[in-house]
Amino acid sequence: MAVILSITPEGPHHIGDPVELVCRTTAPDGTAANPGAVIFRERRPDGAFRLIGATEVAVGTWTAPVLLDASGLWRFRVEVTGAIAGADETFLSVRTSAFPPL
Repeated sequence: MAVILSITPEGPHHIGDPVELVCRTTAPDGTAANPGAVIFRERRPDGAFRLIGATEVAVGTWTAPVLLDASGLWRFRVEVTGAIAGADETFLSVRTSAFPPL
């Protein structure tokens, strides 16, 4: 069984960029399988925490949208429960643009 968390698109990331968290879960034999529940969590650069709703896009694949609205280090965690249980974490850094908005 595996729980893998990734972010698309890959960086670099800037303030205002939308990204998508992607969780993929597999059974012990390696086939895609759904867990009982999928919970995405975010820790913003200011230290605030938020739960993010998950959307099933295919068997064993769940996504959650995030708008990067602050510069600094963003941390993400996914936790899955049920027969396929586990967790994974990742992070990204958001840069401040050298250019003002149009």
